[in-house]
Amino acid sequence: MAAELLNSLLAFQPDAPEVKDRREYDRHAREFIDTLHKCSQSLFLKGADTPQDVLNVLDPAVNSIAYAFTLRNRIQHAIDKNNTQTLKPGNALWNKLVQFLESFDPIQMRYAGVEYKKLVEYVELIARGVNTPAIAVSPIRSAMLRLDPTTGCFTTTHLNFIRLCLEGRAYAAALPILDNYIHSFPTNIQNSIRESSEYVVPCADSVTSGEFIHTKSGHSDKVTLAEIQEYYVLGAIAYIGARQFKNAHQILEHVLVIPAAGVANGLMLEAYKKWVLVDCLVNHTSVGNSSRFIVRRNYWLLSSIFTFASVASRQVPRTANPSSIKQIRAAAKAYDALADASSDFNNLPKLKSQVAAGRDIWAEVSDLCLFGSRSELAL
Repeated sequence: MAAELLNSLLAFQPDAPEVKDRREYDRHAREFIDTLHKCSQSLFLKGADTPQDVLNVLDPAVNSIAYAFTLRNRIQHAIDKNNTQTLKPGNALWNKLVQFLESFDPIQMRYAGVEYKKLVEYVELIARGVNTPAIAVSPIRSAMLRLDPTTGCFTTTHLNFIRLCLEGRAYAAALPILDNYIHSFPTNIQNSIRESSEYVVPCADSVTSGEFIHTKSGHSDKVTLAEIQEYYVLGAIAYIGARQFKNAHQILEHVLVIPAAGVANGLMLEAYKKWVLVDCLVNHTSVGNSSRFIVRRNYWLLSSIFTFASVASRQVPRTANPSSIKQIRAAAKAYDALADASSDFNNLPKLKSQVAAGRDIWAEVSDLCLFGSRSELAL
């Protein structure tokens, strides 16, 4: 029976002469996936954990679609049966999962978006199950870069990835993804357009990843505006953790200029507060030596509680919604004075007094820290 399963899984050969043409490759890949979707889970379990196990025969880099379907069914079965021992890091299924995400054929995974997304989610699920979310960072990053070297089409995996990085304080590990420019989001592409030409099928040489990552490809859930804003805010925190303040400053501006229909939300407020304090650190010419020392000395406490100063006199991006910015400033008055004081050359007592005046506010939100600082200000 294992041999019968193997023959079925080897039915699609990406290097076969008959699939050299893009349209033929596209047709064969779709038909193969349709066939696998009709197979029961029990079929993929045949021969498991035996010398004839198809996962030991299939090459994840060559037979990526077949391997992904088999692996996904094996992991789901282990979860359903509460047989999680093999899923733990270092054990069989975990090792195969990591190997697959680091070596799959990206062209084939353009067609198997549902399997790709599910396997990436399994990595996070397993890592959280053993209370070590940081071990999921590297495999997920490898999968993202392998599918789309630019990681330029925003997906829900982007947000899950940056959350894991912050939970594990893996700030530097987030940079290869954060440094890439987001150029598109999954859109709804009509089937008639996607199937009308050999140049728009998933296996074609795409100009951008947005051509094969769309709302029906399975690679991502529906993306919301709040998720995009959260990604940029958390990305800024990662840049701050890596002490790349200019990049943090720039990515925070992305949140401020996102269309908001004149109504600010909490993520915009947090982004604005961070943007102002980071601006003090980036633009050294506006901060005196002694003031800058105090800002830097207290920076990690302030950054850890996600609360930063804003000041009306600073030039926000011109494309930011004026009504939203006005609302944000009204909610950030406690920090305006701190930013003003930091720009007052050689007036160290003023800065000290403003920081001390906000002591209760800093303490009130300090439990939200990701950087682990709970100490009081000591100037």
